[in-house]
Amino acid sequence: MPPRTPLAAADDVLLARAVIGRVARAHGLRDTFSPVPFAGGSGNGAHMHLSLTKDGVPLFSGGSLAGDLTTEGARAVAGIVRELPGSIAVLAGTVVSDERMQPGHWSGATACWGVENREAAVRLLRANNGNPHGANVEVKCVDSGANTYLATGLLLGFAASGIERELALPAPVEVDPRELTPQQAEAAAVVPLPSDAAGRIAMFEESQEVRAVLGPELHAAVLAVRRYEASLDAGPDLHARTRFAWSS
Repeated sequence: MPPRTPLAAADDVLLARAVIGRVARAHGLRDTFSPVPFAGGSGNGAHMHLSLTKDGVPLFSGGSLAGDLTTEGARAVAGIVRELPGSIAVLAGTVVSDERMQPGHWSGATACWGVENREAAVRLLRANNGNPHGANVEVKCVDSGANTYLATGLLLGFAASGIERELALPAPVEVDPRELTPQQAEAAAVVPLPSDAAGRIAMFEESQEVRAVLGPELHAAVLAVRRYEASLDAGPDLHARTRFAWSS
């Protein structure tokens, strides 16, 4: 789908899922948007791309910083990367999301950023002939079980906060994060994202920035839902947890 304004883009995702479901059923098939459709199979990501402009000027290209970022573009990326650990309960918070959120699966399982780095949670795609809409960032940890509206709001809120707080962007990670030494990981502020329900819920509850972006009422509602889902977890049986629970 082509780039759109935030709300219109989220609406398009919802409409596309409805159309896919109806077409599938019309042909005797069944669709699924589960983060892991089949036990032992590949993950079902829903990576989110976003770009920012100010007065019509792109913030993710034409600058002098790493990846050609502008100063405000770098601050926006820093805001997103910094707050990802506390937001996974929204971005990838279902009972099977942890099966996808693993290193080596292109799922962005590590909070860091890089230019064209498919293992980084935030991947900067430069503007080029194959990318006619201009430079953008891809948040790879978002999966297909996420509420697109909440995910969009969180990421934009983090970006705006990064600009407002003038956050410094760590150096880009140019390799698979697993190849970094502990010293290199610390220098680049690289941390693994939570990959289990307990970790996701705890970090979501503790994140003041997530609470500020969502607002206290919505934050409390998401927290209650995630806790309830965790209490209903089917347990270690992966086949039970990868049923078509997210089919439209």
